[in-house]
Amino acid sequence: AFSQCVSLTNVIIPDSVISIGERSFSHCAGLTEINIPDSVTHIGKAAFEGTGITKVVLPERLTDIAEKMFLECRKLESIYIPKAVQTIGKEAFKDCSLRDVYYGGNEEQWKQLVRDHEELNYITPHYNSSALLATLSL
Repeated sequence: AFSQCVSLTNVIIPDSVISIGERSFSHCAGLTEINIPDSVTHIGKAAFEGTGITKVVLPERLTDIAEKMFLECRKLESIYIPKAVQTIGKEAFKDCSLRDVYYGGNEEQWKQLVRDHEELNYITPHYNSSALLATLSL
């Protein structure tokens, strides 16, 4: 949709949207802010790859973080991941500068979710977080 649109700086997705397609915003290097409503239940592979996003709150009903979703998002420092997320795709956070993850579940659930993602061993998880808390903290 907007892939490689370098002049795009922020996006507000309307509540009527339920799905964000594969590579929708990939390589939009100027994109630093995105507002994803809770109506979104699916985000495609590499949707935000190579963007300048610094923080993001994923929607509460999202169950999967797709492969390469935030690949090479070198400015991404913090994210809210809802408890509903059951899987994280390969290389979803590879080459990111992610420091803080606000996670809706508990420590045991987090460890199960990230067991195959070595790149997430170096971040600071904040368990039992809410989207509101994450928004205020981000």
